Amino acid sequence: MPGPPRAWALIALASAGACLDIPPYLPCGEADRDCDGWPAMAGAPAARDCDDTNAVVNPAAVDDPATAVIEDCFAEALTTPLAPVTAEARGWSVADVVLEFDSTTRMPSSLRFSNVELLGSNTDPCVRDERAAGISLYPAFGVDDQSVQVGQIATVRGGPALATSRVTWSQAVPMAATGFGCDAATTITGAIDFTVQPNGRVVRSDEVTVSAGVSTCAGCANATGTAPIFTSYWTFAPSFDRYRVQPAPTSSVFPGAGMPAIDLPAPGAPTAGCISGANTSLPRVGVAWSFPTPIAGMRARTTNDGRVNHAMVVDWVNSSAVAAGTHRLVSALAPALGGGGECPDALLRAMEEFTVPPTLTPTDFVATRGVYRYTGDEGAGITITATQGVEGGAVIEVPNASERGLTVWRGTGGSYVRLRRGRDYLLQLDADRTGVIYLPAIVAGTTLVVAGPGGEPPA
Repeated sequence: MPGPPRAWALIALASAGACLDIPPYLPCGEADRDCDGWPAMAGAPAARDCDDTNAVVNPAAVDDPATAVIEDCFAEALTTPLAPVTAEARGWSVADVVLEFDSTTRMPSSLRFSNVELLGSNTDPCVRDERAAGISLYPAFGVDDQSVQVGQIATVRGGPALATSRVTWSQAVPMAATGFGCDAATTITGAIDFTVQPNGRVVRSDEVTVSAGVSTCAGCANATGTAPIFTSYWTFAPSFDRYRVQPAPTSSVFPGAGMPAIDLPAPGAPTAGCISGANTSLPRVGVAWSFPTPIAGMRARTTNDGRVNHAMVVDWVNSSAVAAGTHRLVSALAPALGGGGECPDALLRAMEEFTVPPTLTPTDFVATRGVYRYTGDEGAGITITATQGVEGGAVIEVPNASERGLTVWRGTGGSYVRLRRGRDYLLQLDADRTGVIYLPAIVAGTTLVVAGPGGEPPA
């Protein structure tokens, strides 16, 4: 007897399959249904993925106030977020601080705080006076926002917790006894990093190489030749007419236009200070310097080129031969609101934290970026202990961070609380797998745990 037609058999098999309980395909397993790396049943309740069906929701996320979803698994939507460092058309901004670079030399052309220009500049083509931020081998060479060199700029880190632009340039100086040049042909090459942090601090790291030593140089400011002055400087707008460099207890007035510069002794260690003005409504600018390469001294100088600006100058060499080699300097600026002739104590303490960093164990302070870099054992979770507190903000770099994101926890007395990304800290994960974390303050005696999935502290 012939069997049922083949089509009937297929229908029967399909009907039977419809009654089977076939589980959904879960490539990451039942513990992580949305494959975002964060399980729904982590050891610490605050580390659990509160919606394991949505990969944008997990403890390492940042809440987007524009959505109805609370992406970071807190009980309420994010309010009063920290100001991130963001890219602008010509530089970087954070809160009321804007740093812009010139389109040709790529050196800084503007640094504003609350719409007040901090830097002083001019359009004099001669290497005669300081302007904005620059390097000079006086009188033959200078690079700043008004010089002729064509520079290049590259983004090293792009925010929101830290942004760094690297400016590079090179200039050949011919051998010439008079006119323009030095007693030996040389090439000056610069690589200068400008780093902007969420606390408004701008860190500048100079690395300038001279290919051949020179003893005398000539330029339009001295066409017959003189012993060179090799410097790095910041120049401030005319209204900022007072300076203070520790250990001085109070500010001094910059010299008048046409008057000699005021020589300051070469500090034996990193030092901090302040730039201010008689107008109490002006911002105050905290300053700090660190000296990887020995220097000859520092000067407080007033320019005399048709516009009176005020410069803080660091001399690698002053009126002496410049040897071939690489010269380095680290400096930092941080503006704050005014309120009196002297800088606010909080601003000075913040700059002192740059020169004498509080102890966070185990980290090394990297002055060239103004960051703490974790140096301990690596794993799913790392622990940092604040032996001393940080008032002015801290940027911490964690190498080989989890690609699934990071959570940050604060511990006191063995009890830990998960901090909220965007409100309590800022985080970026860079292409080299460095996790960069910014915290506005760290209380002495607390412990920080930075954790990928599974590395969170005990419940």
